[in-house]
Amino acid sequence: MQLDHFLSASGQEQPQLSFSQDWNGKDNPLVDATSSGQGFQLQFQNGNTLQVRMVSKGDLTRIVTRWRFVREGEYRLYAITRLPNGQKGQEIFLPAIWYQGNRQGEGKFPSETIAENFSFLETRSSLPCAVVLAGSRDTLCQCISPAPRKPLASVSWRGDCAITTIPGAEWPYSYRGKGKLVPTQDETKPRWHFARGEEYEREWILMLSPSDGVLAAWERFVRALDARPLWKPSLSWKRYGTTKLAHLLSLIRFEEGEPYLLMGSGNGAEQQVYEFTAGSFLVKGLEAATEFATTPAWMLQDPHVRKRLETLMPKLGASRMEDAPPFGLAAGTLLPQGRARSRSLAGLPRPDKRHLGRIPRHRRASGVQDDGEQPHYRGGHAAVRAAVRGACPLRSGRRALS
Repeated sequence: MQLDHFLSASGQEQPQLSFSQDWNGKDNPLVDATSSGQGFQLQFQNGNTLQVRMVSKGDLTRIVTRWRFVREGEYRLYAITRLPNGQKGQEIFLPAIWYQGNRQGEGKFPSETIAENFSFLETRSSLPCAVVLAGSRDTLCQCISPAPRKPLASVSWRGDCAITTIPGAEWPYSYRGKGKLVPTQDETKPRWHFARGEEYEREWILMLSPSDGVLAAWERFVRALDARPLWKPSLSWKRYGTTKLAHLLSLIRFEEGEPYLLMGSGNGAEQQVYEFTAGSFLVKGLEAATEFATTPAWMLQDPHVRKRLETLMPKLGASRMEDAPPFGLAAGTLLPQGRARSRSLAGLPRPDKRHLGRIPRHRRASGVQDDGEQPHYRGGHAAVRAAVRGACPLRSGRRALS
């Protein structure tokens, strides 16, 4: 038995939501549903309950669920959201995962040329289990809150609905690295052991909008989330930035006194992939050059960044960061200072105004912004080249990018 519940009693068209679970490999059907304020409570045959609370924030609907287990056992939990009035999902979009069936390109990756439907773990996208279903009249956008602990969830789709499964699984294939699309049809569906009296909470965030394209609907959804945050990120953007910078610094190596950027390390059998792509123009060398060239002064005061920089100083003939003129660290920048051809981490001069002057006039305004401290590069081939000239390592692995 499965019960469908409208997300709103306003009479307006709304997506539909239903829940189910199996217990020790068998269906554990719903037997009762009662309304309670802004939500309802479901009861399953073995006595388990599910409390559902609905909160509207602007165009967003937040579905807060609390599963309570009366009987111990191995479980799989399901949540299904549907487009209203039986509309079929004419187009499916999973940000960073699936667009227009992934029909373009060559290689081994999930594509509708291989299978009609796929299931992906929540960790595949920045918004967990994000999916957009475009029907004939409406578009449904959905994501869930990050898992507070294991088990992880996965998302799939079928016809007019998006299906969230806990614990999650990837099928019929799972992308396990470059050139590795592993068949999973024969793998046992995972279940999670819940003890008697244990509770498990997750949130679903939904938005229904007119069908004017999946990308337009997704942009509205993300903007709505940004305007009305539904959960606090576990990692701030500031901490994320300093962590990324410290990681890039940790990958700097020296060979015969010349610094270069290592394409990762400790990747086991996949390390050969990093070494193979090290000579590519659009990989870590260019990214690192841009990151170093646009590093703001406050990042240099982060203890993790300073620790990484201090390990580089002896190799550059300096005992303290403040004594390292190539960096100009006292001035708060990773770029070399002055007009002298001093050597930065890449041994290249700073992109001063003489370099920027070579940028064509029609690119100069959009490519470079001078905020009085250091140049910031925002696209444009010439602007990126200028950033590369004065920033750090242009070598990835053992192959020069320049």
